[in-house]
Amino acid sequence: IIKGVESSMRTGIKANYPVVDTKVRLFDGATHPVDSSGFAFEIAGKAAFKEASSECQPIILEPMMSVEIVTPEDYEAAIQGDIQSRRGTVDNVGNRINLKVLDCKVPLANMFSYIADLRALSKGRATFCMEFSCYDPMPDSLAEELIGKKK
Repeated sequence: IIKGVESSMRTGIKANYPVVDTKVRLFDGATHPVDSSGFAFEIAGKAAFKEASSECQPIILEPMMSVEIVTPEDYEAAIQGDIQSRRGTVDNVGNRINLKVLDCKVPLANMFSYIADLRALSKGRATFCMEFSCYDPMPDSLAEELIGKKK
């Protein structure tokens, strides 16, 4: 049964992405000397997971990155606007000597080729570093678009 459930979890519910943070509990079961086999229980696990997943409201998660941008003050507004256009949020703005430090959270999917854009916005004077932060729910409109592409 565990094999069947785990197999279904790897296949996923939406857009074939794996299912995470799920608890499965078996309440009752029975065996029959003729019909019971490992394969039959695996199929039962898959069927049970499929039935349970049709009754839930799954969400697609996307990786979010913590981004620190160090920039001269002259370019701060343009860089903040660019972060917001990437569905990011600026959590904190600090000072470091005569520079501004922006602490942001941005979806990983929107950070590809960011260095080129940052250089263009700051005339090559800003730098950034990023690291994984967490997984956040993807907005419904983007999730639906993603599911449409996967089908």
